[in-house]
Amino acid sequence: MNTQIVNVIISGIDELNAKGIKIYPTLTTHQLFVEGLTTSSINNKEIRIVDVLGKQHYVSTITSSKEMIDVSFLSSGVYFILLDEGRINQKIIKQ
Repeated sequence: MNTQIVNVIISGIDELNAKGIKIYPTLTTHQLFVEGLTTSSINNKEIRIVDVLGKQHYVSTITSSKEMIDVSFLSSGVYFILLDEGRINQKIIKQ
């Protein structure tokens, strides 16, 4: 498995709201949903999950306006969902 370090800039949820993107639940054990994904809301068609150290744990190509991500493989902790090459991000907590 390749390790990739990603810089994360915390921008809060204002950018998500402005683009109509919802990421929920932010406290989860198994599934995570990302919706409102359109070609006008994001440029890069990837969803990434990184930990607080920037280590990438998940990457997937966006195929629909609502994506379900199985996060059961993640260890408990704090992670960031990155969209649009990291310009849009949301913190989640995996229990």
